[in-house]
Amino acid sequence: MNNSLIRNLIKNNSKKINRTHILCVGDLILDQYIYGNVERMSPEAPVPILSINEENFQLGG
Repeated sequence: MNNSLIRNLIKNNSKKINRTHILCVGDLILDQYIYGNVERMSPEAPVPILSINEENFQLGG
């Protein structure tokens, strides 16, 4: 995941928090959810090839 995406997520969500201080000690985990339809199976491995309809990011862990 690139740094600009993480910065945008933090910037957009920080507007919801008013005068709150947050300290993160350790790792910050961001979950990525991808929704779509399986178009076919990969010929190289038993892995589905997905047509992405929606992508979602949430704090996780």
